[in-house]
Amino acid sequence: MAYRGTGAPQFGTGGLSYTMPRPIKGGRIEKYEPIQEVYENILHKIIPAERVLRFTGEYEFNAVPSATLNLLVGIYNRGQTLVWAPHSDLNKIRYHVIVDELVIQPINGLIDFDGLLLKLRALDTTNAIPTGDNIFDVRFRHPIVTVITT
Repeated sequence: MAYRGTGAPQFGTGGLSYTMPRPIKGGRIEKYEPIQEVYENILHKIIPAERVLRFTGEYEFNAVPSATLNLLVGIYNRGQTLVWAPHSDLNKIRYHVIVDELVIQPINGLIDFDGLLLKLRALDTTNAIPTGDNIFDVRFRHPIVTVITT
């Protein structure tokens, strides 16, 4: 399998960039869910559409700075989108995402600003899974993957 990256996630909003802490061990789940519609022609033949994929991510963090957490809570409450780079060592692979779920982990009945569960879903789709090995190929053949230079 090709290298996808291991760096901490990054996100950008309002022209600023933020680096998240590294997720806990086993706390990073990234998937490319297939989305495929099926069409029926006038001869009643079923025709599948082109294969497209949507990035989804689930991250669990132990220690998140309170300023970053407050920013994420505000983005979640307003339903804003942000630019998400799943791996800082491959930060040219970025997606416009919406925060589907943001859970602050309670400890002893109190809200602890250290624990965070974050679920994201990309707004755009792609035809290929970008990796460190094929980033340039995906960038030029499938421009739906957002590529931003920093």
